[in-house]
Amino acid sequence: MEDGAMTSSADADNASPTSPENAKPASETPAPMPPPEPSASAEPDPVIETEPAPTPDPAPEQPRRSAWQPFTFGGVATFAYASADRVFLVHLLMAFIAGISVLWLVDLNYTPVIVAAMRKMPEEAVIQNGNLEGVETGLLAERRFLSVAIDLRQDSEVGQSADFQIECHQRNVAICPSFRSLAGVVLFSYPQDCYVPIGRTNLEPWWDAWKPVCYAGIVLGVALGLLLAWLILATAYGIVARLVAYFGDRSLRLGQCWNLAAASLMPGALLMVTAIVLYGLQVVDLIGLSALFVLHLVISWVYLFMAPLRIPRMRTVFSPSANPFAN
Repeated sequence: MEDGAMTSSADADNASPTSPENAKPASETPAPMPPPEPSASAEPDPVIETEPAPTPDPAPEQPRRSAWQPFTFGGVATFAYASADRVFLVHLLMAFIAGISVLWLVDLNYTPVIVAAMRKMPEEAVIQNGNLEGVETGLLAERRFLSVAIDLRQDSEVGQSADFQIECHQRNVAICPSFRSLAGVVLFSYPQDCYVPIGRTNLEPWWDAWKPVCYAGIVLGVALGLLLAWLILATAYGIVARLVAYFGDRSLRLGQCWNLAAASLMPGALLMVTAIVLYGLQVVDLIGLSALFVLHLVISWVYLFMAPLRIPRMRTVFSPSANPFAN
């Protein structure tokens, strides 16, 4: 029995892992088991879709369209984001178009009457010491648009049938519209202490020499006058555009409102140029021209109120308040 026990103990010692024969190198580690391949019949886990966290809406972007035409509500609105140079370029172009249209009207309907009146002026006609001398009362030339008459005593013996009449009085020259009782007249006094011969032989050469200068002065005078008027009006209208944008929830700075107001004047200016052309072609009369003049002011106001509303509306974002029951 003791021999059997000792033999079992010896066998156990030989099978001990600490024996040199059974010891394994420390560097040898068991290889990792590959992950089990999913079976074809296994169904994928369902995907749970979660809504993204709400983010605040960005501020409205500026219109990406380039400002090139100020004749629609949207086109005028784009000029709010245009540069001042572009607005001035549009004003300058429209001002010269208006000046050329006025020159065309003068050359077609007024210049022939003035030239005819020069040719009928007596040779003895002279302006001396602020008085017109050497002429008699009478009508010199007349057309539908303009007539030229001499009325020394200002007793309206000549009468008027043209839209405008130039009357040479004893001491001044009057420009009279057909409705002078409403609009009044424009007076220019003769120069004092000078001697100016105005006979036909003196006037015709003078007109031939100065006609190009007078025509250039008409275009430049109309263009510069319109540019100055539009500058003043845009400054005043810009405040109105700012109020419209404010109450309409539109984000516009004061300078942008000035650009928009300046552009809103162009549709009315285009209407007025069209009215001048129609008047020169005798499509409308002087009363129709006056009505279109009033209408071109109204159109500018319509664009001034409607164009800011084409700007994207501001979006108000409310931040979520803290939960009062969190603690």
